[in-house]
Amino acid sequence: MKMHLLLASLCVVCSTGSVMSMDQQQKPVKKEAKMERHLLFILNKDRQITEYGSRNMEFLVPPKEFLGKVITDAVPLSDGDKKAMTKGLASARKHNATRRVPYALQDIKFVAAIKYQKDKDSFSVKVRESEAKS
Repeated sequence: MKMHLLLASLCVVCSTGSVMSMDQQQKPVKKEAKMERHLLFILNKDRQITEYGSRNMEFLVPPKEFLGKVITDAVPLSDGDKKAMTKGLASARKHNATRRVPYALQDIKFVAAIKYQKDKDSFSVKVRESEAKS
């Protein structure tokens, strides 16, 4: 009788452990799928990069090569993308609103979300890789 109780208890513990293990194995997959990837740049009023950060995304060039540079000169943008970025920065400042500017580097498409911070007379620019549209 004691052996039956012991085996029954062991089965419950094993089953519960297996179910809990399945839940734990599934959660990281969900987190990875939703993992945010972006670069962040803080620009002064002259549009020079003064600070930077990244989350799960690599910089195209080492930070020491772009720190202090005007953002449109920090990477090799096409003339059209350089104009669009300059226009987006001016519009964000003028309207105190977020502006999204698409551009491409090395055949990869990105979107820069530009926000003007009036109280600091500076900009924050969050860059994400564009999502592919089917």
